[in-house]
Amino acid sequence: HTTVVGARYQAGEFNATAALDTAPSQAPGVFDPVVVTEGNGDLERKSLYAYHTWEILSGLRLTGGVSYDDLTAPSNFRRPPLQSGERDTTRWSPKAALVYSPSSTFTLRGLYAESLGGVSYDESIRLEPTQLAGFPQAFRTLISESLVGSVETPRHRSTGLGIDFRLPTRTYLSVEGTWLESRIDQDLGFFAFDALRPLPDPLALPASAIQQHRYRERSARLIANQILAEEWFVQGLYQFTRSELDSTLPDLPAPAGYARSRADAADLHTVKGSLLYQRTDGWFSRFTTAWYRQDNSGISGAADEDFAHLSFFVGYRFPRHLGELTVGVLNLTDRNYGLSPLTPYDELPRERMIYLRLRLQL
Repeated sequence: HTTVVGARYQAGEFNATAALDTAPSQAPGVFDPVVVTEGNGDLERKSLYAYHTWEILSGLRLTGGVSYDDLTAPSNFRRPPLQSGERDTTRWSPKAALVYSPSSTFTLRGLYAESLGGVSYDESIRLEPTQLAGFPQAFRTLISESLVGSVETPRHRSTGLGIDFRLPTRTYLSVEGTWLESRIDQDLGFFAFDALRPLPDPLALPASAIQQHRYRERSARLIANQILAEEWFVQGLYQFTRSELDSTLPDLPAPAGYARSRADAADLHTVKGSLLYQRTDGWFSRFTTAWYRQDNSGISGAADEDFAHLSFFVGYRFPRHLGELTVGVLNLTDRNYGLSPLTPYDELPRERMIYLRLRLQL
């Protein structure tokens, strides 16, 4: 039996000012900053968590846990016009993980976990375990900030199932499936114009409305590792990811024809392979290839994408694990790409690059 218990307290304060041009002045082409808004608020987070792991049977481990978060954060200090004040969020988040390994050739892993994200620098601080049964359960954000910007207090839900095999042919296989969800309700600033003060000199009144984001990510992955010979190794990966993002402004006052909601979806296929040659005297070389295909639906300005990247490395590992020197060429075919950030992917070089790394362990 193993028990892990912890607590965290964090406090801070946010102050921001924004000046906006909301109406033209009398001089053509000149705008006057008629509205200056401030966003002030306190940040306070109190967190408690407890995990307990039982070895129910030989090779069967069950982990149960729960976390409690009481978070006070500024209402809107990022999206002008700003507003002062705080919003309170209180949440209990259950955790459960299972690892069943009846023999050295088979392992079954499962996870269900909920968690509450943070605000600004609070997103980067965490004491409780970040993964269970080999699946991550802590995220700064699941929704790409390239699409929605920085977010506050996202509510995450993680579900995962994995099976690992070790075959007599010196083959290692892993099959994983994950389902991630993120829910965000945040304040979005806007200007409400007084109908009694029509253009060209309207009266702009700062206001805010709830903006809702609902993100779902389903992925399936197959990983195969094969020892070909004493100095030769090969690895292959295939992953399919389906990402969906629904965004809406349910309470925003707007004309009847205004689109308050939008739904974006994208499918990403990823195939990776690598061949490694590693000598016992420390010299090694590695060739890698990666193919991506993305199909987009409803994403403005995002076309479907299909491309491949090739890379080659040579290097030397110092004796007694003191370090490593690696030289390589990334993106041999000099291929640029235009993947939508709706689906997560590894950041890739957009042109041919020389790679040099020296790593020392003293």
